[in-house]
Amino acid sequence: MSSDRAGVWDYLIVTASNERQAQAYRSELDLRARLGRIPQAKRVLVVADPGGIRVGSGGSTIACLMRVLEIELSNTARLADPRAWRETLDRLRILIIHAGGDSKRLPAYGPCGKIFVPVPAGLWPGPPASARAARGAAARDRLPVTIFDRLAPIYLGLPAPTSGSHSPAGRIYGHVVISTGDVLLFFDPRRAAFTRGGITALGCLVSPKISKNHGVFIPDANGTIRRYLQKPSVAAQVESGAIFASAKGRSILDLGVMSFDAAAAVRLLKMCGVGLERKDATSGGESGLDSEARRRLSWSGPIAKAVEKWGLDIFREIACALGADTEFKGYAEAARAAGSPWDETRLSRVYKYMHGLDFSLSLLPRCRFLHFGTSRELISSGNALRRRDRTAAPGDSVISLNNAFRGRGRDNRGGRIVGKESWVEGCRIGAKLTIAGRNVVVGLDIDEPLALARGSALDVLKGVDRRGRAVWFVRDYAVDDVFHKPAKRGACGIRDDRVGRLAGLPLGEWLEVMGARPDNVWSADVQPNERQVWNGKFFPAAKRATGFRDWLWMLEPRKASPAQKRAWRKADRYSFAEMAALADQEAFHARRASLTIP
Repeated sequence: MSSDRAGVWDYLIVTASNERQAQAYRSELDLRARLGRIPQAKRVLVVADPGGIRVGSGGSTIACLMRVLEIELSNTARLADPRAWRETLDRLRILIIHAGGDSKRLPAYGPCGKIFVPVPAGLWPGPPASARAARGAAARDRLPVTIFDRLAPIYLGLPAPTSGSHSPAGRIYGHVVISTGDVLLFFDPRRAAFTRGGITALGCLVSPKISKNHGVFIPDANGTIRRYLQKPSVAAQVESGAIFASAKGRSILDLGVMSFDAAAAVRLLKMCGVGLERKDATSGGESGLDSEARRRLSWSGPIAKAVEKWGLDIFREIACALGADTEFKGYAEAARAAGSPWDETRLSRVYKYMHGLDFSLSLLPRCRFLHFGTSRELISSGNALRRRDRTAAPGDSVISLNNAFRGRGRDNRGGRIVGKESWVEGCRIGAKLTIAGRNVVVGLDIDEPLALARGSALDVLKGVDRRGRAVWFVRDYAVDDVFHKPAKRGACGIRDDRVGRLAGLPLGEWLEVMGARPDNVWSADVQPNERQVWNGKFFPAAKRATGFRDWLWMLEPRKASPAQKRAWRKADRYSFAEMAALADQEAFHARRASLTIP
């Protein structure tokens, strides 16, 4: 790899949970590639988790590496040779953005995934160079700005590794960078340095109260990471020496960006038993090495089985095994404390392959990160982003994105938003929308005045019902509801993020208020401890886009009339999980494009 290619990436890969999500991602990335939005990447791919099985960030990374090798090595003998893997990876720059997920805490954007959640345009990291130009370019291209559009240029701006201890001075060698797609990071990529072999991680200094919910590095004076802690309490950080008095009592936060050199990447492949898979492509079904056979890589063995059963997490099972001072007992305890279900035998194999790799830190002078993983974070992070970009008027706390305002409707003054501290996106607004605060409103057609109480969330999603007919799913909930946790007995009247909640009520209380039984919303094969809002049939399907008005009372179920409760029990209802599969993803993105007015 020559120095004139230092700013070029051979592959940009976005990962997906399944092939359906992958297809939606491909459409979005293909559009951006055609518009010249990703000039630094020679090739853009989307790689889904194998077979639609959730395999974690580590398993997904390995799947991406296998796909690249299949593309690069057409010769069967070389595809089966780990020496050829290293030679190939040593000449490539590969950026992997992990974006697979179900968006269980952010259902309004399940169809697009967190990576393509719309965000304020602001100042783009690359051209165009101003907020005005960015808005103009987005409108001209009919391409709403998303987390990907703001995040990818930063990652693609990372420098190539140079002058490593294992390479001639000045030589640029290949590397694999893994990153996360659910957090919007802001840092100067030019300040990152990859000058050593093995694995290099990006970190920054933050308060221990922030880092306790993430990964923490403990490096020595030379930048070698001695230990890696996963979600350590403040007390654990003090005890382990992770808090530095010389840094004003701060610790070093893992930013979720790691660079693997070719040798480290090949170790991942070997650890997972990757080898050549041979399948006959002829109709005769004969096996062998004939020229028409389709050849690809696959994993096998005990680690592969564990990956398919439990998933392999880069930061839990792998990073915890690294560090010069890490011993197996401490590694196994740390992995389990972080939630790893892996047994000791399999953890010992991971430790055997990964421990001993050079693990170094590239400390960034500053970094800011914003989360868009929940409905509440849409509002708080959206406003923080506008303050950072200085694009919000004083006192304006309503994030209005991809909305079309019309002058018709019963309100003589036409479509407008009145309120504060809320998120309104993807709506056609032809009448007054009044929001009391902490509201999320997505995908609505508002032709008559609409007022929402504080904390209410409402989104409408076009899809098909179980018979394939076009419908609009109506999702009424509260901003702070908990969709991915089960109901618990005795939870009535309490506020606990570990307990499933809907419309501000614990699930058990919600059912009681509605006069509903568990079998009204969950199928018989869902065990009591697995009953969540996510997999329960709570949400009705309407025959028209404005049908959401028939179900506004679901935002305040205690005020529902007996007739409304009966209507709900008789309605054709769906779970978030079902709607994720039945959503019309093309319509979701087309709606945003049509509302982005040139």
